[in-house]
Amino acid sequence: MCGLSAGKAAWAAGADDIPDSAFEVGVNWGRTLPHQIDGVTEILETLGARMGIGLGWPTLELIGNYTQYEDISWVNFSMGVRLDLPFNGGLVGFAAGLDYHDLNNVGDSGDESTTFLGGHIATEGTVNVGDSLYFFARMQMNFEPGTSLNLLFGPIFRF
Repeated sequence: MCGLSAGKAAWAAGADDIPDSAFEVGVNWGRTLPHQIDGVTEILETLGARMGIGLGWPTLELIGNYTQYEDISWVNFSMGVRLDLPFNGGLVGFAAGLDYHDLNNVGDSGDESTTFLGGHIATEGTVNVGDSLYFFARMQMNFEPGTSLNLLFGPIFRF
């Protein structure tokens, strides 16, 4: 038994219980697991920055990530909307959006550069660790090029 009940579920709470979105800025690090991307076969370390702008209940997210492995470099910019729901003293977020990918030194020959437009869906958990300091863990599935899974963690400051 997972210990969760319908009474504790955030989505069972009224809309008045959902905290207002805030302006937020933070950094993230983690891993990118690529799949079906020519020339990219290894799990990649990822570093990035993120910003969120509250629009009432949803938050507009802007995220930039950079990955490099041997000669391969991968830059990803994401823009999307995230809905945060209170859950067990923290927040659970669900997001979707559009992505821009710039890959260099990929392909069978190892010297191709390419850009793609794609999309993502994500879920994340956020906990408050200080006045305006939060910590998040995010799992994001990207579509195009191929598919990739980002596992990201980091601090965020919400104002």
